Amino acid sequence: MKRLEARTAYLVRAGIGSFCSGLIFISLAAYYVRTIGMNPLQLVLVGTALEATVFLFEVPTGIVADLYSRRLSVLIGGILTGICYVLTGLAPFFGVIILAEIIRGIGSTFGSGAESAWITDEVGAGQVRNLFMRRAQVGQVCNLLGIWCSVALASLYSYQVPIVLGGGGLILLHLYLVFTMPETNFTPTPRQERNTFRQMAATLSEGVHVVRTSSILALLMSTELIAGAASEGFDRLVEAHYLQNLNMPVLTVPVLGELDLIAWFAIWNIAAVALGLTVIEVARRRLKTDHPVQTAKTLMALDAIIVVSTIGFGLTRSFGVAFVAELLRHICRQLGGPIRNAWLNQNIPASIRATVISLNGQANAFGQMAGGPGVGWVGNRFGLRAALTLAGFLLAPTIALYERTIRQQNLRSSQPAIVGYDSIDE
Repeated sequence: MKRLEARTAYLVRAGIGSFCSGLIFISLAAYYVRTIGMNPLQLVLVGTALEATVFLFEVPTGIVADLYSRRLSVLIGGILTGICYVLTGLAPFFGVIILAEIIRGIGSTFGSGAESAWITDEVGAGQVRNLFMRRAQVGQVCNLLGIWCSVALASLYSYQVPIVLGGGGLILLHLYLVFTMPETNFTPTPRQERNTFRQMAATLSEGVHVVRTSSILALLMSTELIAGAASEGFDRLVEAHYLQNLNMPVLTVPVLGELDLIAWFAIWNIAAVALGLTVIEVARRRLKTDHPVQTAKTLMALDAIIVVSTIGFGLTRSFGVAFVAELLRHICRQLGGPIRNAWLNQNIPASIRATVISLNGQANAFGQMAGGPGVGWVGNRFGLRAALTLAGFLLAPTIALYERTIRQQNLRSSQPAIVGYDSIDE
């Protein structure tokens, strides 16, 4: 097969991968709650198993991507993720789900730091911001198509069918990319140095040093840690809140008849895509991530909106209000992700980019491990509303961190240049 251009391969992976994700994830929570019968703590523990695996493997797999091949790391990650969901759909048992999530965790660590490092190397750091934004747009549209296919399959058959098909699709996609995905601008570590841990340790040490000496990278790591603690409980419990606490109207359409209640999740995603495409396109054209103060102000405002909308979602008893609050929260997260990703990549030396990105992923995973079980316990003890409200309050400290960074950057810009100043923060 002919090799694709890097941009094309990146967007193909985004499009087909997002379609498969739409097939899987729109049915997954209902599968956990309705088919397997998980309680709030079990729902969160599934995520904890995933994040514990990510925490253990994120940096080692990121170092492998820097030393061997970022392309190979991406491909391994995609295939393992597909295996996870085939196993999940075929075996509706809590213990098997935990095992599958461990496999998924290993897979996600192979791909998380490697994909963005790979495409940044291929197209250049100056061009990657727009490509990150374009990827988000392509992913949203294809994800929506997968969601509606999932609704139809779940309504006609069962939740398991779209989950298994989505997992199988991920496996086939990455087998195709084995033959078509290029890697032309990456220089691996010489073969004679690959069998020692010295280079791995040196790469990790350099990555930690870069983070510690850059206030921007330290900020991004800190907010990622907090965001992980806040997001795990919400992400695992949101669908259960809809299904158990809110009065969701029944929808009926010709041919298919009465749709499963997950159809409302698909409708929600239509609204999210319609608004998200517009907002992200405006951001892609106007936001400049090379200006620290503007970027910090943008991310601070987005997090403030997320805090308010999360708390509102947890407290309301109205399906309509919950629908809008979650929509607002989701759009802010969708917008903030590419901005953070671009800002992060622009402040990392190319030689250790995958390792530092993996450290960032590990910070998120540690936050999810630390915050998730507590939120799940609150859900079991006091109910889903209390757990979701707590998740909103957990994110609030990021606002203070961004405000502090804005003050520091404004102070630095008002002072004369100092010889030897750390250029990573510029």
